[in-house]
Amino acid sequence: MASQDRRESTGLIDQLFQNGHEFDFFQAVRVLEFWHRERIASRSGSIDPLEPVGHDDFSREVVWFRALPSLSFPSSAIGQVRPPWEGSEQADHPSGAGTKSPVRIPPRNASEILVTFLGMTGPNGVLPRHYTELILRRIREKDTTSRDFFDLFNHRLISLFYRVWGKYRLVVGYERSRLDHPQEPDLITKGLFSLVGLGSGSLRGRLEVDDEIFLHYSGHFAHHPRSASVLESLLADYLGMATRVLQLQGQWLKLDADNISLMPGSKELAGRNNQLGVSLILGDRVWDLQSKIRIRLGPLKWKDFRSLMPNGKGLLRLCQIVRMYVGPELDFDVQPVLEPDEVPWCRLSPSPNQGSYLGWNSWIRSGEFTEAVDDAVFALGQI
Repeated sequence: MASQDRRESTGLIDQLFQNGHEFDFFQAVRVLEFWHRERIASRSGSIDPLEPVGHDDFSREVVWFRALPSLSFPSSAIGQVRPPWEGSEQADHPSGAGTKSPVRIPPRNASEILVTFLGMTGPNGVLPRHYTELILRRIREKDTTSRDFFDLFNHRLISLFYRVWGKYRLVVGYERSRLDHPQEPDLITKGLFSLVGLGSGSLRGRLEVDDEIFLHYSGHFAHHPRSASVLESLLADYLGMATRVLQLQGQWLKLDADNISLMPGSKELAGRNNQLGVSLILGDRVWDLQSKIRIRLGPLKWKDFRSLMPNGKGLLRLCQIVRMYVGPELDFDVQPVLEPDEVPWCRLSPSPNQGSYLGWNSWIRSGEFTEAVDDAVFALGQI
């Protein structure tokens, strides 16, 4: 148990209901919206789902706003936060809405926030002060009709104020879109997807890597021309590993049959591509220095090295990100470098994740390695 000198730690929602005046107004509303969704998920069928704040059907919003019935100088934007009322009788509502009030507010299961910064009445109300005095006198007589009438306007004004606040804040718009329409991105997200080449919905959700990774790095993907230094920083941030991009690695390119030199013969009397100094090529392949790069990672711990083997998902995700960045013009391979003291002994194992694979993680050793091991290179064809 907590000592007398230290308070017991309570949940965020409990702190909000107990000390609502300590919270920022906008964050308090966001917390209540999230909390309502969690209550629906945990108590399926027993709670009627309500709409987000600022919805067109304001009588079914998850938070009901009131103007604080007071003429005192406000010390905070929030006067009080009240938990949802789940009782069946409106007359028993803790807000004081007795039997004399014909209006059923707030909606059942909606939380309440009493604000001080905006409203028809209250500390900063736009109506003359005697309207607030009238409401206070009626409340002392247990008649909340006047207060509830003005709160119809107060709630709508404050809820629209919150809606306007979130309209041009990208984080809030993205958050609300993901909660309300998980399968349909918001307008800004659609624009970012277009910048990275995933503007069409049919192109999204096809990769092993989450599409939102490309949103996170959309600034890099939208910039042209692409550079090795940017790719290094992108992969280092995504993987959390030391990364180098080695350029001009070179590779043999296989020639198509139409491009191979052929001497005159029965099949082709004049031959093909056989003019010295013009089109003659010896062999069926050519060396190209510019079409391939190498992604060098590490030195790595054994656990990280194993996650980048071709039989895992880590290497596939890495290659998909690199392919999205470099495009189809360049080929690449991945070279994970293992720390010398992490090199395992070669052994057989019934588990596919623990055994040794020739060419991947098998080293013949008689003692400790003194240098990092970099002879494992995984090409795209192995994935």
